[in-house]
Amino acid sequence: MNSEFLTEVMFENKMLKCMGNEFQNLFYQVMKKYNKNFIEIKPQGSQGDRKCDGYIKNEGIFYQVYGPEDASNAQTQKYAISKLKEDFEGLYVHTNNGHYETVKEFHFVINTKGNQGIYPDLADKLNELSQTYTHIEFGYIDTNEIISIFMDLRSNHKRQILTSFIPDINFADIKFSIVQDIVSYLSKNVSRNIFTDHLIVPDFHKKIEFNNLSSKISNALEEADSCVYKLDEFLIESYSDTFKNELCHIYKTLYNESKELYPNNSDEQFKYILNSSYDKKNTLDIQTENQYISNILIIMAKYFSSCDIFEEPKKID
Repeated sequence: MNSEFLTEVMFENKMLKCMGNEFQNLFYQVMKKYNKNFIEIKPQGSQGDRKCDGYIKNEGIFYQVYGPEDASNAQTQKYAISKLKEDFEGLYVHTNNGHYETVKEFHFVINTKGNQGIYPDLADKLNELSQTYTHIEFGYIDTNEIISIFMDLRSNHKRQILTSFIPDINFADIKFSIVQDIVSYLSKNVSRNIFTDHLIVPDFHKKIEFNNLSSKISNALEEADSCVYKLDEFLIESYSDTFKNELCHIYKTLYNESKELYPNNSDEQFKYILNSSYDKKNTLDIQTENQYISNILIIMAKYFSSCDIFEEPKKID
């Protein structure tokens, strides 16, 4: 199976665990593979880094990186806005004094921890700078943009950044001990909201198309669906009907949460459900995490088919 989806999830998980210098170093790794002219800047004694974390040589494209622990914190947001202005204006003075090269573009790189976009006040500050320095293009790079850049890299570069070979997902090798771990984690960490069970079985492919899921996710979901029967056999042997209904409710809860967080992005909804299905605080080697992901995908395929996880195609009268 093509491991593109697994690669993306692995990198996103790696980035979510990073903060501060770890995030900056991961950004360096991606950019050096993405553009051979990218130069990382390290602080030098009392001179610091002259308000530049990196730039693309001979193109005048500069980057300043900020990797907060909690991007949603109000104090963090306030600091990010002041940092943007202070760092750019400091860099601009240094370039006018003969350091680096002329600034043509300035990008503020921020670890948004999986959230899309930036704070409104930060966007306003970027706009304010662009109106003051009309000859310079301003922008930002968030978590999702870094993921996109990473996914455009060559396969061997992706493997080098992840520091390990990325195995293909093998759905046939379902690990029931891992399924038990997943079920146990979900039972302890996700509420059991009460929903009305429809248990309608729509056309699988039509439902994928209706929800605008990407080809990467669609392929993984379709392959996982072929092994749902093994999961069903295990659940029948190991769990009561009551608990199986509760498990369905848990996934409905996760789906509703994903819609609130990502109302217009089915892929992000899908990844939110997947990433909420196991304990990400524990450090897993790449092989074990691969097994968790493949087993979760089989569980999700089951409830994608029979429950209200993602929307059912509308019937035409």
